[in-house]
Amino acid sequence: PESIKLNAVIEKTASFVSNSGLQMEIVLKTKQAKNPQFDFLKYDHYLNPYYRHLIIMIKSGKYRPNFDNTSNNNNNQKQKSIKNGIDQNSSHDEDEAGDSYLHPLLRGGKNNDNTNLTKKTDETLSKPSIQMNIHNTAYGQLIRKYEHLRQREKVAKENEEEKMSPKTEEVKNEELS
Repeated sequence: PESIKLNAVIEKTASFVSNSGLQMEIVLKTKQAKNPQFDFLKYDHYLNPYYRHLIIMIKSGKYRPNFDNTSNNNNNQKQKSIKNGIDQNSSHDEDEAGDSYLHPLLRGGKNNDNTNLTKKTDETLSKPSIQMNIHNTAYGQLIRKYEHLRQREKVAKENEEEKMSPKTEEVKNEELS
């Protein structure tokens, strides 16, 4: 990387993606599409192989990013901003679990906790049942149309069966006699 700052962003992103999963990389690509600092996420960028290598090394445990220097700088910046009267929300600056660090540029919103989303089980991700009246929708109208057609076909089929059945012929012969 061209600078230490860019290397830190790549390391933090690789660490986050290796802990959170590749789905989060897709989310990062879409959220940071216009941010030039995250061009390394694009496959045709010259730093993408380095980023991929970091992910593999972090997942295998052969490399552990050192965020101590950046965390000291962040703590110094927090202290300076508090002295200047600027209060920053500490829940955004530090991960509550302390396991992984997400760069501030990667955070979407104030209450966006993407790390907890990946840890949910299938039981908690089940869809709630919603009662919906489909009779007034286009789909409901289509179903009604085909129900009418089915009823017509059923009546026509019954009429044909009555004509073809031997009982009706016997009844007709008896009526004629």
